Amino acid sequence: MILSLLAGESILLSIFHHWLNFWGLPWDKQALVVLVIAPAFSFLISVILTPVWEDCLKIEWRRWLLFLLPAFVIASIVTWRLFSMPEVQHQLVIIPPAGGTYTEIQLQEIKAAFGNVVPLSDFTHLEGWSLRNGLLTTVVPTPQPIRYSFNGPINQQIRVTFISSLKSGKVAVVLDGQRLDLDLNGSEGGQKRVRIDTLYRWGFLNFLIVPIIILADLLAGMTLLISIWLLQEINQTRTGNLEPGGREPFLSHRDGLLILCSLGLVLHTFNFLAVPLAVIKDSPSYLQGAV
Repeated sequence: MILSLLAGESILLSIFHHWLNFWGLPWDKQALVVLVIAPAFSFLISVILTPVWEDCLKIEWRRWLLFLLPAFVIASIVTWRLFSMPEVQHQLVIIPPAGGTYTEIQLQEIKAAFGNVVPLSDFTHLEGWSLRNGLLTTVVPTPQPIRYSFNGPINQQIRVTFISSLKSGKVAVVLDGQRLDLDLNGSEGGQKRVRIDTLYRWGFLNFLIVPIIILADLLAGMTLLISIWLLQEINQTRTGNLEPGGREPFLSHRDGLLILCSLGLVLHTFNFLAVPLAVIKDSPSYLQGAV
């Protein structure tokens, strides 16, 4: 039952991550998958394994070892090729200095997810900001903070570029709960840039997400390869040991071939749909994704 639960959880986490962006779903839907759908799927795997469990135990450990080592290598390569970061909602906040005196803040550029440049004209409706010569500049002593929400992968660098001047002061840049303070006071026309990485849901379990994704994909790949191998191994063992009046083979040649072809089709479909195509805003004619 433990093996079935491990296999079921890893397969569903892998499929839901690549096809439905599982880690970007709301908490309640994630809990539904992990606590309800995955255990039900694991129970189904357990039911399927029960008739052949004795046959699995009869396989010599040397044959298991000879298969598991190359299977692990193949699953590792597939995991590496299909790996993708989860995409979640992020929030960027630019906070001007508080105080009653006027401090000039000149925002030149925001590069968000996938390196896309955010149009500064989207923020001209904010109180205290004005677009001048391509720069978003403060015009009152107490301007509103700039807030920008976007969807993108975790652990991706976001860059915010300011122009320094003798009238400028400190500005705070907050991304997913991380805060960086930058002093813009300096020579006229110089650039000062903030680089900060996106986090998973304000940093909650950020250090665990990538290992969990890799482990789930690796176990799912191993489970698929082991299933294909067992279909062939058990059928061959039962056929070889069949005596007059003995049990029928586990699968006929036609049924085994049909199952193997179906699993192969599922694997190729999974590979085809694993990496979604993304259009780069700077170059609309270029597509990124699985080829």
